[in-house]
Amino acid sequence: MDRESIGPFRMQLLMEVAAKAVKIMTTGVWHLSFDEMDIVLEYIRYGIDAYKRKYEEGNDDVSENR
Repeated sequence: MDRESIGPFRMQLLMEVAAKAVKIMTTGVWHLSFDEMDIVLEYIRYGIDAYKRKYEEGNDDVSENR
């Protein structure tokens, strides 16, 4: 998706998702270090890439452990 095609409402939704992820990582009982936050973001990126490959290949079986 091209960033120029993201409308204001869709961008608001994306910002809400990002804000929730940041809030979970920076508040609460977990007290994640910056290194641990990087690990979480890497897992998020990995999951996005896996589902992107699934979409591009038309493969319905995306294993969580792949």
